[in-house]
Amino acid sequence: MKYEITGTIIDSRNPRYTRSIVWEDGVLSGDYYVVTLADIEMRVAEGVTVGPPEGPYTQTNHVTDPLSALILMIPLFDPDFHASGDLPERGHVPMNGSVPTPAT
Repeated sequence: MKYEITGTIIDSRNPRYTRSIVWEDGVLSGDYYVVTLADIEMRVAEGVTVGPPEGPYTQTNHVTDPLSALILMIPLFDPDFHASGDLPERGHVPMNGSVPTPAT
């Protein structure tokens, strides 16, 4: 699986510079600055439950899960980002809208 996120981030040296990051089978590549920010974000989130409300969730090694990695990388970009490739899909949400509570 492989996907790419492209967009702008707030950067004091280049405030509106377009950057991109690629996630491929648990490995990040692309713009060095964004890869570094994403790596820091994932290290900070180590031990924290990450995932959409309906799951699935990760609590460690988020970079290996395509959806958890995507959830952690999207906030690095301005809202006008573009994502392409094999984007992970969210799990099924039951008709009654109930979702499981993440394990703590």
